[in-house]
Amino acid sequence: MTEFDRLTEIEDRTRCLAAGAWRQRSTDTGIIEDAEGHPVAILGTSGEARLPLGEFFAHAPVDVRWLANELRTAWGSLADARLDFVTEYRVPVPVSSAGGYAEVVVRRDDQGELWAVTDGALTGLRAWVDGGWSYVSDIGRAAAFRWTREEAIAVAQEVAALEAGSYRRAAAEATDTSSAGRGTGQ
Repeated sequence: MTEFDRLTEIEDRTRCLAAGAWRQRSTDTGIIEDAEGHPVAILGTSGEARLPLGEFFAHAPVDVRWLANELRTAWGSLADARLDFVTEYRVPVPVSSAGGYAEVVVRRDDQGELWAVTDGALTGLRAWVDGGWSYVSDIGRAAAFRWTREEAIAVAQEVAALEAGSYRRAAAEATDTSSAGRGTGQ
């Protein structure tokens, strides 16, 4: 079980509790009651003496909800901080019927704020701009690195689907060409 699974289970258990805070009954602190005065836990009779365990029980629902919220917020901040170290994403092009492997690469610019959808080449890098591939050296970095991370990933997924279609058409044409050549006796 992961930490996320455990936290989800804890949150699920707290959802069955009344939304309001609990309290120790003023006439008997060994009885923990909800906001309407209904007992939710009985620790024994203690009269009016404060019971530390009673204090814990009385505050537990609100405290657990608060802790769970703080933990989720901290995990989210940590995940966001980790994203600052990512410099590229690779989106596979589904080309199983054509064979081989291809991918569309989403790259971050040097300043780390904008992203480009690229072919991943080390030299002669091309970026997807206005519905087609263009060499970054021809269009300039400002034209290539134009999207937020989320926008670039979404565009890369669209481009991967388009590229897969192109590969399938090319494979079909190659098959048709080779079949036509055999049919003529060549």
